[in-house]
Amino acid sequence: MRELFNVAWYPSGVIEGLPAAPDVQSMPGGVYGNIFDVLVDRPGRAKALFDYPVVWAAGDVDLKGLGQTLGDYLRKGGTLVVNVEAARSLPAEWLGIKLTGKWLTAEEWTPDRSVDPIRARVTTPYEVASVELAGAKVLAWATPKVPLITRQKVGEGAVLLTLAPRMLGLDERAHPALPWLMNGVTEGLLPIEVRLANGQRPRGEVMYQVNRTKDGYLVALVNNRGIDKTQSGIARVDRRAFVDVVLRTSLPVKAAKEYTEPRDLTVTKGKDVVEVRLRIHPGDVQVVSLTTR
Repeated sequence: MRELFNVAWYPSGVIEGLPAAPDVQSMPGGVYGNIFDVLVDRPGRAKALFDYPVVWAAGDVDLKGLGQTLGDYLRKGGTLVVNVEAARSLPAEWLGIKLTGKWLTAEEWTPDRSVDPIRARVTTPYEVASVELAGAKVLAWATPKVPLITRQKVGEGAVLLTLAPRMLGLDERAHPALPWLMNGVTEGLLPIEVRLANGQRPRGEVMYQVNRTKDGYLVALVNNRGIDKTQSGIARVDRRAFVDVVLRTSLPVKAAKEYTEPRDLTVTKGKDVVEVRLRIHPGDVQVVSLTTR
């Protein structure tokens, strides 16, 4: 769980080793934004799955009592990401593979070879389950003949299966294919992308969250950097720690407004995408409303 959250909320795992200054402790930004909720593996709560396009079975989750609900979830278009350790209780037709009971040790991995050539990426040694393919598509390989990540279509949905135990290396750190998989799962997941001015994903510069409203969406943006405030002293502000962000969407945005000042924002319409640009100052919170109806 620790390593999964270090990937999901990167770079929190990097900055936690820095001196405990206020801008390190308070709401650190993440690459993927605040898009995660934590659900319990309780059959009585299983209907909550239908509120999410992707469900990641993390840790030592128990899926035995969720079979019927998971089946309905997948057939209706949901995506389940599950590790081989938790997948043993799932029907074989959901996995598209057959476990041989053998384990191998690999020191490299490679994404799907549909784009050729792709060089193998050297990594810390890790174990991987040996399987026989029974319909699943291989998304990543441990070695040229050993799958690492597979995808099996189930109804309108799919099961993504990771075959390294808990996706950890022998050093108990996250396998490098884990952020690659997270990038793929989250690509296009939100209707509104939050990017830096240069088009790249934020890497800790800003925390963001997207919520639906009756006539569009709200995007909350928090810049926790540049503020050094002791319990009894005056805050020291580094005015250079601002961040310029771009909100990008293919939705038909009619108007954009920032609520905390408040002010109207300029909407730039391109051929296939709409952009809204704004600056978040150190310690600032801005809430942007995008009207699409």
